[in-house]
Amino acid sequence: MNSIYITIWFFVCFVLQVLIFNHLAIAGGIVLFYVYLLVKMPVEINRPLQIAICFLLGLLIDIFSNTPGMNALACTTIAWVRLPILHAYVVADDFKSGSPNRRAIGQSLFNRYCISIILCHAFLLYLIEAFTCFNILQMLIKIVISTVLTSIIFIGLEEFMSRRKKEK
Repeated sequence: MNSIYITIWFFVCFVLQVLIFNHLAIAGGIVLFYVYLLVKMPVEINRPLQIAICFLLGLLIDIFSNTPGMNALACTTIAWVRLPILHAYVVADDFKSGSPNRRAIGQSLFNRYCISIILCHAFLLYLIEAFTCFNILQMLIKIVISTVLTSIIFIGLEEFMSRRKKEK
C-alpha cells in the first residue's frame, strides 16, 4: 500500500509542478506543490529510501525546470530533517506509522508541521538560487510568498481529502 501511495503521489506532484505550478509566479514566488510528497510521506519508510525518493523527485523537477540541482539539494535536505521537524510537534511514540495528516496529529499541529517543512524548503531553495545574500529583500519576499501560497494549497487539499473520507 505504501509503495503504491508514494508512487501515485510522486507522479501527481511531479506532473502538477512541472505543467502548472512552475508557470504561475507571483512576485517571483511559486507554489511548491511537489513538497506535498515530503510532507505526507509515511514515517515508517526507512530514512535512506525517503532521502532517495526525495532526491529523485527534486532531480526530475530540476531537469524539467532548468534549475541545475537546486530542487534536488533542497528536497534531499528536507527529507533528512523531516522526521526531526515532525517530532518537534508530535512525540515519536505517539506517531509511529502512516502519513502525517490532520486527523492523526490534529489540525493545529499538522498546520505547524506543514508550514515548517514548506518554509524550510522555500528558504533552502531560494538561498541556493540566490547563492548570495546580496538582494536579501527579494529573496525574503519569494520565500514568504511561496510559503503562504503553498501552505494555502496544502491546507485546502488536506481539508478536501478529510471531508471526502468522512463522506465515505
